[in-house]
Amino acid sequence: MKKKLKIAYVVSGFPELSETFICNQIADMIDRGYDITIYATHKPSPPYHKIVQEYKLEEKTTYYSELSYTKFKLIKAIINLMSSSLYTSWNILKYIFGRKFLKHLPIDKKMFILGSEIKKSRADIIHVHFAINGVEIAKLKKWGVFKTSKLVTAFHGYDIQIEELYPGTYIDLYEQCEIFTVNSEYSKKLIVKTGCPLSKIRMLPVGLNVDNFKPTNRDDSTSNKPLKIIFIGRLIEFKAPDLVVEICRLLVENKISFTCKIIGRGALLPQLSEMINEYKLTDRVELMGGQTQEQIIDIMNQSDVFLLPGIYDKTGRAENQGLVIQEAQAMELPVIVSNVGGMPEGLIDGKTGFVVNEYDLEGFVEKLKYLAENKDERIRMGRNARKYVEENFSSKLLGDRLEDIY
Repeated sequence: MKKKLKIAYVVSGFPELSETFICNQIADMIDRGYDITIYATHKPSPPYHKIVQEYKLEEKTTYYSELSYTKFKLIKAIINLMSSSLYTSWNILKYIFGRKFLKHLPIDKKMFILGSEIKKSRADIIHVHFAINGVEIAKLKKWGVFKTSKLVTAFHGYDIQIEELYPGTYIDLYEQCEIFTVNSEYSKKLIVKTGCPLSKIRMLPVGLNVDNFKPTNRDDSTSNKPLKIIFIGRLIEFKAPDLVVEICRLLVENKISFTCKIIGRGALLPQLSEMINEYKLTDRVELMGGQTQEQIIDIMNQSDVFLLPGIYDKTGRAENQGLVIQEAQAMELPVIVSNVGGMPEGLIDGKTGFVVNEYDLEGFVEKLKYLAENKDERIRMGRNARKYVEENFSSKLLGDRLEDIY
C-alpha cells in the first residue's frame, strides 16, 4: 500500500468565497487519505462555503494574522529553523546580520515564524497556491530548512503579473520549486516569458465536483419566458461587469425579453448601481452581492445562460481560466465569453457556448438573442456543456492528475 503523504498547503486568505477551487482541491485530497495542514495569511469574513464546515478546514488552518508575535517567539522560531543543519544556520545568520534584523522586524518575522510552523508539520510536500506566497518558502528551502520537503507551486493569475511588474521576484522560487502548475495554456505562455523553466510546468486546471453542480427540476417547458442571464465574478475591471450592464441596455433596445442577475463583490459595485439606474434597468438587472457556492448553484439552476464578457484591463491582466465558466456548463448552461486570456480554452465554441470578440457588444447581443429564440438549441448546448466538463474538469479527474504530480 502506498504511503499517504503529508501535504502542507500555503495560501493567502482562507477560505475565500471567490476561491472555491482551493477548498475543493484540499477536500479531495482529504478524501484520498492525505494528512493535510493549511497555512493562511488571514481569515476572510463570512459567509463561507458549506465544504469548509463539512471538512473542518478551519481546524486544520494556522492563520498568520492570528499568531501573536514577540521577539522571544521570533528568536525561538529562528532557533528551530537553524536546527536543520550548520549550512542552514550559516545562511540564516548571514541574512539576519546582513539585513540588520532587529531593525527590520516587521519584514522578516513572517518568513521565520511561518517557516517554523510549516517545518513542525514535517510535510512531504509544501503546496503553495499563488506564487507570491512561495517567495519566502523558496528562500528558506534554498537555505536548507525544508531538506526533505518538495515544493509545488500553483500559478493562478495575478501572481503571474507580479513577476512581469517586478522582475526577479521569483528567482529563488523558479530554482527551488520542483513543479509549477498552471490552469491554462495562456497562463503557461505568460510564466515561461518570465523565466519559469518549461520542464517544471504541468497543466492542471482548477476543477469542480460535478456531483454538486448538477441541474435539478429545471423548467424548460416554454420558450415564451424571459431569457434568464447570470454573471458571476468579482466586480473588477477585467471581469467586465460594466459591459454586462451595457449588453443589457442593448437587449432592451433590441426588444429582447430577459432578466439578469449579477453576483459578486468588488470596487465596481457603485458604478454598476449608477448605470442600472441611469439605463432604467432596475426591473431587469439585479445586483446580488457575494453568494455561497450553494446559493450560486441554486441561482444557476434557475438560469438559462451564463455571460462573462471579460477584457484585458489597463495593466494587461485578463481571466486566466475562470472556473465559474466550467461550473455554469456543469449546470447545463450555455456560456458566452470573450476571446480573452484563458477563457476560450474552457468551452467548445459553437457546441457548449460561444466565444465573442473583446468589446463586441453587438456580438454578445446577437448570441443572447439566438439562445432566447432557440430554446431547443439552448438545451442541446447545455447538455453538451455538462458532458464536456465531466470529461475535462471534474475534481476526481484533476485529483488523479495532482496525485501523479505528488
